[in-house]
Amino acid sequence: VSQALEGIRVLDLSCGPAAGMATMILADFGAQVLAIQRPPQAPADGLNQLPATPMWRRGKQLLMLDLNQHPDLERFHQLAAGADVLVCNWRSSALARRQLAFEHLHNQHRHLIYCHITGFGSRG
Repeated sequence: VSQALEGIRVLDLSCGPAAGMATMILADFGAQVLAIQRPPQAPADGLNQLPATPMWRRGKQLLMLDLNQHPDLERFHQLAAGADVLVCNWRSSALARRQLAFEHLHNQHRHLIYCHITGFGSRG
């Protein structure tokens, strides 16, 4: 059975429910969702330790990348080149520090639909 979003490739840079549930629904409708996860040695974010985390990770492939490290950031850009959509909910300052804000990614990957979902505003 064909699904509505079959063939759509989504990169998920979310932590917590706001963007995580959005990409969960995209996966439910057939999108191929690759969730970028911090490696175990990286500082934990409390939102990805919630009991409901496995629920909003359903239907996704997981890949560990440390986007503070240049080789992993390069790998992320390779993935972005082949993706259709990026969904993230990081603070704007965290995205800018890693050159992952819309302005930077749009210059490199004009095809990429950039969806920034925040649960607490751009500074939260």
